[in-house]
Amino acid sequence: MEPRRRIHPHTRKEWEEIRPTFTDLYQVQKKKLSEIVEILGGRGFHARECHYKTYIRKWGLDKKNKQSDMIFAFQKLQQRQGKDTAFLIRGQTRSRKDVEHYWKRCRLDPASLSPVPNTPDGMEYRTPSPSPGREVGEAGSKDTAQEDADSSPFVEDEDIAAVFQYINQDLIFTPRSTILRLLDSPEQLQPLDQALHYAKVLFQWHVESANPDRLLVSQREAGNVINKFENYAFNALVAIICDLSHPMIATGLLDTLAYIPKVAKYDCWSVMMVLLRIVVSYAAWVRCFTSRMIKMAIHEIMIRVVTIYGAGHPVPLVLRAVIRSFEVTSTISEMVFLAEKDMVGRALGYDHHNMETVLENLCAVQYRSDHSNAALKCANELHRLALRRHRRDMTQDSLLSLLDAKLRMSQFHLDLDDFEEAEVWIENGLQTCSEIKHSATRDSFQSTFSYDRGLLMMRSGQWSAAFETFGKVIDFRMRWWGAGDAHVISAARSMKLILRWQAEEAQRLSAAQGDNQNRRPESTCVAGQEESGINRLPESLGDEEPPHVRVNSAEPLNDGDSHLSTSRVDQQPWTIGHVEGLTDEQPHQQAESPWDGQMLEPAAEEGLSWMTWSDQDTVEWIG
Repeated sequence: MEPRRRIHPHTRKEWEEIRPTFTDLYQVQKKKLSEIVEILGGRGFHARECHYKTYIRKWGLDKKNKQSDMIFAFQKLQQRQGKDTAFLIRGQTRSRKDVEHYWKRCRLDPASLSPVPNTPDGMEYRTPSPSPGREVGEAGSKDTAQEDADSSPFVEDEDIAAVFQYINQDLIFTPRSTILRLLDSPEQLQPLDQALHYAKVLFQWHVESANPDRLLVSQREAGNVINKFENYAFNALVAIICDLSHPMIATGLLDTLAYIPKVAKYDCWSVMMVLLRIVVSYAAWVRCFTSRMIKMAIHEIMIRVVTIYGAGHPVPLVLRAVIRSFEVTSTISEMVFLAEKDMVGRALGYDHHNMETVLENLCAVQYRSDHSNAALKCANELHRLALRRHRRDMTQDSLLSLLDAKLRMSQFHLDLDDFEEAEVWIENGLQTCSEIKHSATRDSFQSTFSYDRGLLMMRSGQWSAAFETFGKVIDFRMRWWGAGDAHVISAARSMKLILRWQAEEAQRLSAAQGDNQNRRPESTCVAGQEESGINRLPESLGDEEPPHVRVNSAEPLNDGDSHLSTSRVDQQPWTIGHVEGLTDEQPHQQAESPWDGQMLEPAAEEGLSWMTWSDQDTVEWIG
């Protein structure tokens, strides 16, 4: 006779659906299991306590102290030789006194039991945060929060808003890995820890909720919106870099800010990734130009993010840590994406489709960090993964991912001055573009590859060919994206530079030929043979070379969303200011940041500030 199977009243999928609600009731609100059974039963979810206990163990929500956890806590207290230590075990805070009380109650000598070599799952430890009167940077702040790199995150809740309701603000856990100890400056260490901690919360939520079917549908819906948002942000950045008119810059920023609420409707993981990419790109140009306008744009993006998510949400907390100092924005973001790669790889597998997004993020940030070789290596890995998926799926989605990877390969080889290899990738990408069915997307990829070919020609001294290629890029993109498109702006600037360089070179050759005729008329033929003609690159481009933009292939932007194509600048009720109090880089005393007090509200209804532009190209504010 076969043993009777234990029948559960609900499927696994139904249990996963009530997991966020159960976690909130059980771990955040501290309700008894019997109360939760009654509450969820009233909502139509009928299960017995024994069924709940099975999933409590499965989800790692058990509140009871396990002996292995307490053994490890005892070992760590002994190793730290009396140093105050706090533990977080499956969401429950345990102090030194709690550990000592456990062993007194058990009447066992933990030293006589078998040691636990590694940090148990769901457990973290650190020195408690210093009191408010204590200076950051003292001995206590130098203690490592987590000495083992294999620790698992302590957040189990899928509802990110609920997560931060039960974290003890006096005991902020900031996991660290050994890579953090490579940094010498204590000023850099604190923001890095904060960024990694809150990013880890989002990563854990993402990998736990990664239902393949539902996630793919969600990503398809979010992809176009996120790409448009990123393109708007890069259009505004290029307008600032290229010193376009103030209305052009303002409309680019307004388009970017107006799209943030639309982007925030999608999963927090995707939103944080695109925001980090944008901030890193903006910060890279802040270091080059020390541009107040770029800092102002970053600040306004942050204000909108805080207004939408709230000051305690992990998305704005990660971004705040990243932009604490623009000098280390790229470095901290690279660490965050490396941690993301490790966590997603271990949880979902290194061949999971999410890994393509992770590698794209890492490529972009490593490029901005001037780690060209690392970025190229990452791009190679991304291309192999995208090629393998496209050969398996043969869909338009997989094709576009493959083209994105080819674009990065061509751009990175171009940045490394490997023109021959870059040309191979450009030509291969242009041939692959013929397989794209959607005309706007096909034009986007073709024009982007052509733009890279124009840069290649310009850098190798083929000015006439580059000029013609940039003209074709403008013709392609003006049809879909208009004059405010980043590639249009950059291509037009490149053509302007080529015309100027050709004029200067022609003038120089004319002057040199005149000197040769006056001095040694019999040697003009020899001198002419040594000249390379006017198609020669200046010895140093300096800051004149157009920015190498990396814009996504999105749908056309002139669909009614853009302020550039639909309305005047002075009709938009937005504020674009107050940047001075954001970073730690200002020499004067800073104003209190919005995250240190009440959450800022948009200034659209009252107290509205409007932009006025002075002749000195600075920004003044009037109430």
